[in-house]
Amino acid sequence: MFVSGSAAATSTTRYAVRTARIDYPQATYGRKVTALLTVAPGTNVRATLQRWNGTAWANAKWIYTQNGSGSYSFTAAPRGVSAFRYVVPGGYFAGRYITGVTTQPSE
Repeated sequence: MFVSGSAAATSTTRYAVRTARIDYPQATYGRKVTALLTVAPGTNVRATLQRWNGTAWANAKWIYTQNGSGSYSFTAAPRGVSAFRYVVPGGYFAGRYITGVTTQPSE
């Protein structure tokens, strides 16, 4: 039997989140805060920083990683304690599909 045009073999893996944090999680109103994200494999990806608004997760900002690392600086605006999380979408890297991941919330 002859099989023509078989698909290239690909393997699936999941992003490993190395760093996902806010440098001042208990920041007071008006303080400069930096969100840090590092993923492996070291790809260029557009992740989303989300903030809990009391009812649902709201997109706050995109964080672009270069070679797996990215950051975003902002001024703490909401009063009280906010929980944040990162959503890293899936995509292809070196012929392999990388499954997206959502981090656990941090305060």
